[in-house]
Amino acid sequence: ERALVIPTDALRESAGDRAAVLRLRAGRIERVAIRVGLRGLGLAEVLEGLDAGDLVLPGSSTPAAGSRARPRR
Repeated sequence: ERALVIPTDALRESAGDRAAVLRLRAGRIERVAIRVGLRGLGLAEVLEGLDAGDLVLPGSSTPAAGSRARPRR
């Protein structure tokens, strides 16, 4: 079985197995609560809260939830 992983720098407000990320959906940024599993060299396993293909923003970006955005190609 394959695991869904994201960069650890995308995690915000991390506490135990709970964290938040900023996800880009339909041209808007939204804050999403997730449950995290294993963490390792720059990657974190996502157990709940995101689906494969969801776009998350890196921790270095600081837009507010609800802001408009579009992915870089």
